[in-house]
Amino acid sequence: MRFDPALPYLRLAWCLGFSTSLSPDCPHPLLDRDGEIEKWFGLSARELEEKGLPKAARRRLLDRNRGRDMALAMLRETERLGMGLLWPGHPDWPRELEEQADAPPVLWFLGTPSALDAALFTVVGTRHPSPYGIQAGTQFSEALALGGCHIVSGLARGIDSIGHRAALKNGSPTIAVLGSSLDQLYPPENKELARGILRAGGLLLSEFPPGQQAFKNSFPRRNRILAFLGRGVLVVEATLRSGTLITAEWAATRGKPVWAIPGPFGSPSSRGCHKLIREGAFLADHPAGLLQDLELEPQTPAFSREGLSDLDLQVLEQLRQGPTPPDALSTATRSEIQRVLASLEILKAKGLVRRLEGSLYARTRYS
Repeated sequence: MRFDPALPYLRLAWCLGFSTSLSPDCPHPLLDRDGEIEKWFGLSARELEEKGLPKAARRRLLDRNRGRDMALAMLRETERLGMGLLWPGHPDWPRELEEQADAPPVLWFLGTPSALDAALFTVVGTRHPSPYGIQAGTQFSEALALGGCHIVSGLARGIDSIGHRAALKNGSPTIAVLGSSLDQLYPPENKELARGILRAGGLLLSEFPPGQQAFKNSFPRRNRILAFLGRGVLVVEATLRSGTLITAEWAATRGKPVWAIPGPFGSPSSRGCHKLIREGAFLADHPAGLLQDLELEPQTPAFSREGLSDLDLQVLEQLRQGPTPPDALSTATRSEIQRVLASLEILKAKGLVRRLEGSLYARTRYS
């Protein structure tokens, strides 16, 4: 199997357990894996107990035959579903995770791992943003994308989705870290967004094996990966009880800078951000200011005609006149409507056009 080198990491992941609760102030001791990973499978019951491992993890580590069987079963299911695997030592393993003792032993992925090679920045916030939060999340995320960052977020409702969509709108790959397995995507209404991420050269990541649905502890676990991957974390809106604050706490405990956007003083969705700012987070009061803090300049890549058909170029030329519906493009280019619709999908995937309300299409700043 092409994933054979991942077997010991899959065994370790199974031994750890995929439902173990993790928090910034109480990481799992098994994750502090200095030295060779195989050493964990040769320790005695006493040695495992001395290392402070929970009883369930000790039992799994000592059950060597079952551990191998479970790892092989996960491997077969991974290949059957067409997923990829990353593990420490893999050429595409995120460099941001290399020094993190709390990093997962293995990551499942769909999409393009090279999306991890760019500067990564994490954008998180409430699942129920206010109109102010929607506007702020969109504008800050667009600025980061134009500054050359690949946005990392959790594919959740609300700010996460806004961050991903802002990246896609501006032709930038984006990375989604799920709180479920890749084949049990949550929330289900974001399946089309996930497909858009893949079409645009982005990446879906999960530490959960095939078949694992989202559960109560899966999102706090996922949040540490969000914190680790980005060079920093931006919190758009958050209540005082928001799980978003867990992401910020993971980042702060690992020396990652955190920015928070202030909001109306009476808004519950701003209180989490105000708390972070009082506790030392950087003030994100304008997208240009955030780019300045990061020493980034907005980038507008040159438009390339490579891979575009004559019809694609005609459609782009017609869209110079402003937002246009497909039937008008069909008439103007003297082409069948189905060919025009196919052309628009190609141009959308390349980030050259975007769909507006009312079935209108418009050029992006990249075209």
